[in-house]
Amino acid sequence: MKSKANTGAVKRGEANGYAVDQAPKKKGKAYRAEANLNEAADDLGIVGEDLSFELAYADDMRRGNQFRIGGKMDNGEIDISLYQWDEAEGIWALQATREVEAHALDWMRTHAPEDAKQSSAASCVRTAILEMIRLQGMKLPESQHRAIVPLKGGYLEILKDADKKAYIEYLPADPKHGITSLVPAKLNLDQVRDGRYIPKPLDPKSRWAKYLDRFMPDMAVRGLLQEAMASSVMPMCLEKAFLLLGSGSNGKSTLLHVLRAIHPKNTAVRIDKLDGQFAVAPLASKTLYLATEAPKVLSDAIQQVMKALISRDPMSAENKGKDAYTTVPRGTLFLALNAMFSVTSHEHGFWRKICMIPFNVRLAENDKDRDPDFHKKLTEDPAEMAVIIDWLLEGALRLIERGGLPEEMPEAVKALAEQTRQETDTTASYFAERMVIEEDGTWSDKNDIYDDYRNYVLDELGRKPVGAEELWKRVRERMPGLQQKQKKATKSTKSERWVNLRVGGVKPRMEGEGDGSDEVPFGDGETSKAAKEVIAMLSSDQASNDMESQAKAA
Repeated sequence: MKSKANTGAVKRGEANGYAVDQAPKKKGKAYRAEANLNEAADDLGIVGEDLSFELAYADDMRRGNQFRIGGKMDNGEIDISLYQWDEAEGIWALQATREVEAHALDWMRTHAPEDAKQSSAASCVRTAILEMIRLQGMKLPESQHRAIVPLKGGYLEILKDADKKAYIEYLPADPKHGITSLVPAKLNLDQVRDGRYIPKPLDPKSRWAKYLDRFMPDMAVRGLLQEAMASSVMPMCLEKAFLLLGSGSNGKSTLLHVLRAIHPKNTAVRIDKLDGQFAVAPLASKTLYLATEAPKVLSDAIQQVMKALISRDPMSAENKGKDAYTTVPRGTLFLALNAMFSVTSHEHGFWRKICMIPFNVRLAENDKDRDPDFHKKLTEDPAEMAVIIDWLLEGALRLIERGGLPEEMPEAVKALAEQTRQETDTTASYFAERMVIEEDGTWSDKNDIYDDYRNYVLDELGRKPVGAEELWKRVRERMPGLQQKQKKATKSTKSERWVNLRVGGVKPRMEGEGDGSDEVPFGDGETSKAAKEVIAMLSSDQASNDMESQAKAA
């Protein structure tokens, strides 16, 4: 094997080239000191400094300005993936390791033929990456906090003017925006006026319009779906996961294919494994999380992880064999389920983060419109994808101007939410069955209500009732203004706690205001063991003091 002494060292700047691909061939051996050293200095180099072929390759790659590394990741480490600017596509295209090594080997055929081999090419690439780490300008520009939709032919950015009116700005494809993927839709420049893009109304003859007419006929629900999809391409966090709920053959799978096309950086999520040690790390830097299955019951631990993911709170992530780090989720969670899950703890905060979208139209097995490849006719047709993007952008404009989803949900969505809650929450089912209402002047005993609830769940639902403490916790969430009175104990009766509820099948203890009861803070009314011990001790001390006083008086 020939040594570097046989080939000679190259001086910095000698392996001239405005881009690695365009580096001119040199006569004779690759590393003779033949270059004009007055032109041999660059941003890092020293004129006339001897270089290894690895550094010469790194210099040419840097000067060519066609490569970048990924930059800083959520865990603080540097993403050393290499990207090359693709002028035709208008993106920074991720390069496979073998592709870059082949690139380096081709360079070595011209500039260091004596050392041209796979190991040397790999060494060139590693050296180039180390050089890029030192320079901020060699890292991809930050774009994750901008609502940019990158299309074939240019980008569209959703912004708001000084009057808080939303608009869409056209951006020519440019390396400075740091875009690394494209939505497979062609940008129509005829829709750009004075730098602003105007979405076309939905073409009723398009396949996408026919899909919506068939599977999403409720226009209010369709508008919500439109805004849900739009929110997934925007940096704003709505703190919502979108649950597409309905039996099979109702268009959910087609919608998921469309979402994947819009989000090349997507990942599948196993809800039942979401509380696992290594579950969060694969979600880093993804913009879309898709779940098509869920356990019948979500544990408290899974609920907590889902809440953090949906709210984009900092989360602990860990890869096998590496230290844990903190990451901030960037994506939107879509769940497509045939049946609703139940939860072990019905916290209002969890349900508030779930936005249900009903898919109620189902295709029959022999339906003439059934087409297993229909999604391909949408996602693989740039014209159809352009229709979808325009439709999505209309929803984005509404979101920006309103500042979020509508406060009043469509009637079908509210009905679905209540139905699923009754099916999965025994307390909700009980409240609906017994027609429980707050009523001034009507006071029912808490123990009577719980006993009736427990019997209802066991006998009529055949399920396990929650404990009394959990029941009243859920009651407080549903009825935050609920009042409570305490009936004072007598010599023959114990004290009782009443609430102003009328419950079908439960006889009130009092109707109308009366004596013998005091308003007390709402709670379970039980005195803790520690409190009882303190009371007993104080009572004992007081008794001792009374005896001493009586003795002195005597």
